[in-house]
Amino acid sequence: MQCPKCSGEAADFNTSDGVVVNFCRVCHGIWFDRGELALYCETEHDLPDLDLLLNQARLTPYLCPRCERTQLVEVPYMTGEDVLIDWCPQCRGAWLDAGEITKVEALAARHELHAVRLQRGIRQLEEAGFGVVGVVTRDKKRRLVS
Repeated sequence: MQCPKCSGEAADFNTSDGVVVNFCRVCHGIWFDRGELALYCETEHDLPDLDLLLNQARLTPYLCPRCERTQLVEVPYMTGEDVLIDWCPQCRGAWLDAGEITKVEALAARHELHAVRLQRGIRQLEEAGFGVVGVVTRDKKRRLVS
């Protein structure tokens, strides 16, 4: 894949979380296909407030590296935050410039409650065929999951 920012090669890169992204070795930007940013940041959606933020989208001069003819738009990652993501309205992929992934991870961790993350993790384990025996909640009650 060609980097939308510097035209360098954005090669497949396997993250420690098992997500395959495209990493530009020249400018160090990262392309996340639809759903990969959420998977990487352990959130429900790639962009938590996307529906609210689309009215703030600004057209960029950059073309989507997947769709090739669709211009990326710049949207805030989250309401009230200054981290801007280049997002494709067609394939819904996202480009993060060098250093933005650490900011996005911090915002994502702050945005979602730990209980929501735990519930999603349990659901993902069950969908993968694992059986969850029990979970101790904050109030020390045991919830059995079959």
